Parts: sequence; C-alpha cells; structure tokens
Amino acid sequence: MDNPPFGITREEVLNLAAQKLVDAYADDPSLSESAERQICEKVKQLFETGLKARIDDFLTAEMKRITGEEIVPVNIWGEREGKPTTIRAELAKRAQEFWGARVDKDGRETTYGGTERSKLLMQQLLKDEFANAVKHNAEIIVAEFKSALKSDATKLVTEQIDKLINTKAR
Repeated sequence: MDNPPFGITREEVLNLAAQKLVDAYADDPSLSESAERQICEKVKQLFETGLKARIDDFLTAEMKRITGEEIVPVNIWGEREGKPTTIRAELAKRAQEFWGARVDKDGRETTYGGTERSKLLMQQLLKDEFANAVKHNAEIIVAEFKSALKSDATKLVTEQIDKLINTKAR
C-alpha cells in the first residue's frame, strides 16, 4: 500500500490502539499482576522448551573456540613472553605440573624430598579404600584367619609328631 487511507499506516493504528489499552487499564492492579504472571509463565515455558539447550550448545561451542584459540603468554607488564600456545595446552601443562609437584605428607609443596602429588593422593585413596574394605568385611577376614591358623597349627603339630615318632622308632 503506497497511499494508506486517511494518511494513517497500519502500524500507527496498532500503536494508537495499544496506547489506548494501556491508558485504560494501566491503573488496574489485577490486570498488571495477571500480565506479569503470564509473562513469567511464557518466559519459563520458553526457557524449558529449548532456550536452555540452545544456551548450553552456544556456551559449549564458544568454550571450544576459546580454549583452542592461539594466545601469546605475557609477563606482568604485558610484554610478550614465550611461544604462542592455546588455553587448552596451557591448562594441560599446568595440570601436569600440579600433579607432578613434590609434596610433603600434608600435601604442601616441598623442594626437599617429598612425593609426587599424584602418588600421594593415590596412596591415600587406596589406603582409605582398603580400610573401608577391611571394616566392611572384618567378620569374614577374622573367620578366614582363624581357619588358616587352625590349618597351619594342625599341619605343624602333625609334622612334629611325625618327627618325634620317627626319631624314637629308629
């Protein structure tokens, strides 16, 4: 439509109607509460029906892009220092340094002696798991130990008796 009737466009008519509705009902508290509730429900519905997944997909793609992007390390004055790398490679390097650092028995880094952090942690985890396994199976362990002692005792007594009788029989 090149020439709208009366010189008024469709958008102007819709804006005028919307303004009239706002003017007529803006002071009605129940209407504003109802509108607010409907807007909240609509936003919640949009979020639940895919907006969250779209945001997650976008953030995942962006994190992959950022961690793969080349960076140049700088010193505290912003001067380039070292070879270009990526955030991913730098994180991997830092992780290796962290797990390979020598620490004391309390896990604090040390320059004298110590054990690699990864070894210390693994030893602690294994110690805890072994203690839990023993604790949960204590009755079975005691019964097996008792059985093994009886078997060894019987064997030892039998051997001693055989030695004693063989010696006197000669």
